[in-house]
Amino acid sequence: MNDILVTEYRGILDENDIRGRYCIVSEDGSVLHSLGDISRHHYYRSSAKPIQALPILYYGIKDKFGFTDREYSVFCASHLGESFHIEAITSALNKIGLTDEDMILPPTYPGHRESAYKLISEGKPMRKIYYNCSGKHTALLAFCLHLGCDYKDYWKPESPIQKDIKKFISVMSEYPAEDVIVGADGCGVPVFAVPLYNVAMSYLNLACPDRLKNEKLAECVRYGTACMNANPEMVSGTKQLCSILLEDENIVAKGGACALYCIGLRRERLGIAIKLESGAAEYMPYIVISMLEQLGYSNKATIEKLKKTYPEDYVNPVGVTAYTRKCRFTL
Repeated sequence: MNDILVTEYRGILDENDIRGRYCIVSEDGSVLHSLGDISRHHYYRSSAKPIQALPILYYGIKDKFGFTDREYSVFCASHLGESFHIEAITSALNKIGLTDEDMILPPTYPGHRESAYKLISEGKPMRKIYYNCSGKHTALLAFCLHLGCDYKDYWKPESPIQKDIKKFISVMSEYPAEDVIVGADGCGVPVFAVPLYNVAMSYLNLACPDRLKNEKLAECVRYGTACMNANPEMVSGTKQLCSILLEDENIVAKGGACALYCIGLRRERLGIAIKLESGAAEYMPYIVISMLEQLGYSNKATIEKLKKTYPEDYVNPVGVTAYTRKCRFTL
C-alpha cells in the first residue's frame, strides 16, 4: 500500500515523503474514502476543542457568565496570542473572577511572532494567557465554577468536568465511553483517543448535528460551530489554516498537535479525519487543498484562498524555487 500523501521535491530529488492515513465518512456512517488503518486509535489533541467546549452551551454556562460569541469561539481555539485573542480571554476570565495565574499552563510568549517581538522589545514578561490553549483552560475553569467543584483540580482526569467531557467525546464520535483512551495533553489536561473512523464521525456530527438523537445537544452544536464560522480568526489566527477554512460557512474545521486534522462539510454531509505519521503539520494544508479538489468541492474561492496562502513552491530569498510540495494520493 502506498501511504505517501505528500512528497517534497528539492531540485530533481525526492527529499521528503510524508506518510499518513485518512478517513472520509458519509452521512450514513459509511466510509467513502480511506487510506491506512482507520481502526487505529488517535488522540484528538486540539481538534477536540470544539467538542470540549460544548458543555459551556449545554449547561447554560455561556449565559450564566455572559460570555460573548467571540469568547466562546476562543474556547475552541489553538490561538496565536494576537491582541484580539488576549482581549477575549481576559474578558472571559474577568467574568468568572479568575486570572490566567489560576491556569496550570506554563508562561510563554505568543505564537504570533510580531506580537511576541513587541512584548519582548517592551520588556514585558511571558504569561500563561499567551499559551495557545488558554481559551480552553478558561472554559474548563468556568465549567468547574458552574458545577461547584474545586477549580484547582480542573486538569485531573478524575475531575467531574473531565469525566463529563469524555461523555461528550463518546456521543459525538459514536464510540463507547469506556473504550475512549485518556492520556495527558501537552497543556496538562486530559486528551482523548478514538479510532480515526470515529474522529471523522465526530466531525460529521459537528457539521450535521441533525444526526444526533439529543436535540438539545444538536442545537448546541449548531450554535457553537456557527460561532466559529462567524469568528474564524478567534479559532486560530491571521492567515492560518483553521481560520481560512472557517471563513467558509459550509466548513467546520480544527487541527490538533502531531498533525491530526479534521473537517466537516455541511452541504456534502461528510466528515474527514487526517493523520500524518511524522507529526509534521506544515504539510497538512496541501493535503486539505488536494482533498477538497478531489472531492469536487464547490466553493472554489476557499480553495484559491488556501492556495494563495500555501503555495506549492517555496521561493528562497534570492528568487530561486528551493522546493515544491506535491500531493501523491488519489481518493
